[in-house]
Order: sequence, then C-alpha cells, then structure tokens
Amino acid sequence: MVFNCSKTSSQPSNIHILSLVFVLILFLLSLSAESLSFQITSFDANATNIVYEGDAVPFNGYIRLNRVDYVSRVGRATHIEHVRVWDPSTRLLTDFTTTFSFVIDTQGKSEGNYGHGIVFFLAPVDSEIPTNSYGGFLGQLNTTSLLSPSKNNILGVEFDSFSNMEWDPPGEHVGFIVNSLSSSQYMSWNATVHSLDVANAQVSYEGSTQKLGLLLTYKNSPLSYNVSLDVDLRTILPEWVKIGFSTATGINTEVHRVLSWDFSSNLEGKEQMDANNNTNKETNTELMRKNNGGNILLIVLAIALGVMGALDAILLVWASRVVWKIWKIKQKEKGTHPPAQNSLPRTSAPNLVHGNP
Repeated sequence: MVFNCSKTSSQPSNIHILSLVFVLILFLLSLSAESLSFQITSFDANATNIVYEGDAVPFNGYIRLNRVDYVSRVGRATHIEHVRVWDPSTRLLTDFTTTFSFVIDTQGKSEGNYGHGIVFFLAPVDSEIPTNSYGGFLGQLNTTSLLSPSKNNILGVEFDSFSNMEWDPPGEHVGFIVNSLSSSQYMSWNATVHSLDVANAQVSYEGSTQKLGLLLTYKNSPLSYNVSLDVDLRTILPEWVKIGFSTATGINTEVHRVLSWDFSSNLEGKEQMDANNNTNKETNTELMRKNNGGNILLIVLAIALGVMGALDAILLVWASRVVWKIWKIKQKEKGTHPPAQNSLPRTSAPNLVHGNP
C-alpha cells in the first residue's frame, strides 16, 4: 500500500510541474519574438537604445546629428533593435508606422548656401556609414555604391535641402529614395521657409497594399507635404533591417536635430545571425537577444530542476518516515529494537517511490 500511494501521488505532481515549466518556457521565448515598438520623447545620454555614429550625439534631450564648426560631416543614429520587414517562408510583409520630430536650422543662410538634409532610412543590419558619404550622399552612399544600385538595399525618406544636379530633381524636396540617391517620388519643399520650426513627420507602410506614405507638417506653419510610393519592400530590403537617421554636410552646412521618435511594426519573428555574413559580426541587438534567450532558458531549467529536486526530496523523506514507522511497528511486534534510521539502505526509499521494491 505504501508503494502504490507513493507512486500515484508523485506522478501527477511531476507531470503538473513539467507542464507549468513547459508553458513558462514557451511564454518567455515568445517574448523575444515580439514585433518592434517604442516611444522616445527625449534622448537620454545614458540610454543604450540608440547607436550613435560619426558626429551624432545625444545633447540636451535631442539628437544632434552633425557639427557645423567643420565642413563635410556625417552623422548617424540608429535604434539598437532591428525590424523584421518580411517573412521569407510566407512572403508576408510587415506594416509599420513611425513618427518623428526634427529641426533643420539653416543659420540664416540663403537658398543654395546650406545643406544637405536628413534621411530616415531602413538598411541591412550590418550597414555602417560609408566612406566619403558626406555632402549630397547624405551618409547613405558614396561614388562606388552609387554605381551599383541593385546591391545597396536601402530605403530612405529624404528631406533634401540641397539639390545635386547629378541625381536630384531641381530644387529642395522631400520624398523617397530606393537603392540610390535619385528620388523615386518627391514633392518640392524649402528648408529656409521652415528653418528652426519643429517638423513632424509620419511615415507608414501597409504590407497588404505595398504603399509607403509620408506626411510632413510643421508646428508653426499651415503648409503640409504628402508623398506616397508603391513599393514591394521584399525586392529591396533583406528580412531584417536597422532603422534610423542620417545626415551630411558638405562645403555648405546646416544644423540637424531629432527631437522625438516613435515606431511600431506588426511582423513578429526572432532574428538569427546569417551564417553567410562575410563580415562575421554580431550586432549589439543580436548579442543581447542570444544572451537573454540563453539566460532565460537556463533560469527556467534551473528553477524546474530545483522544484523537481525539492519535490523528490520531500517524497523521499515522506517515504522514509513511512518505512520507518512500519518497520518500527513490526519490530515492536517481534519484541526487538529497530535499527537506527540512518542504517537503512540508501536505495530503499527511492525504490519504493519509483515502484522498484
């Protein structure tokens, strides 16, 4: 009877605990597969969610993308987390919306004497500031990559304050660039008119219609700018991308600041390191995800083993007490003294618990 009770009571407990642990593991692992969403109202110098390159630095709660005490400068700021643009297995595209506010200060200069603008961009996760990408290259491309647009894999929303006749439309403009610096769709715009005014930009993409849209408004101006583009991001971008802002100056300069930034997307997934990546680099995001995922799994397993170990110990003590009491009763009936408790064979209690008498 002791053997049957022990086996019956221990099995459901173990199964119940294993079920709870399994559900907990699935829940924790699902946290690393969430789509990206964030809201930044102020850029803290001590925060680690933004990666700064070139001239870009957090300053007084905003991002100062470039310096103006030198010419031909480049700055870049990207979010540490990456965005899943599309799913190769299902061909499903993400929806995303981002809003950001920024200021361009032309410093009282006349048109044609300032430049060059800001770009909100999506690019491969290993993308870095290209060499010699100052001026009209906007920190995105250079003379070499400009000749190979099919290899560039970038999508940009440009606020271009200087027209480069080699690739730009006439005059300052806002619009979209795809794998090159030539505007795929644009609208005329003037940075001088809006100098020092707070710009509010909303960029959205709908995967089902493959439509990209830009709405640009200003705090102190009734003017607005609305541009749209039909584009299949699967033909341009890899599955995972980094997102952020870049700017550049040439001989002509101006000040570029990003004041706030919100972003949300809806395509879930877990980023994997590309085994064919020749750079053999891991971004901070990938390392964080791998380390966090491994740590979570180890913690869960440790808890599970600890709980199960504690349960087995309790069952072992309980079985030992039952055996001791039965033995004591039998020995009393025989009129003999029972042996000391610690003289019981070490395998007695486990064998009774697990059904091996």
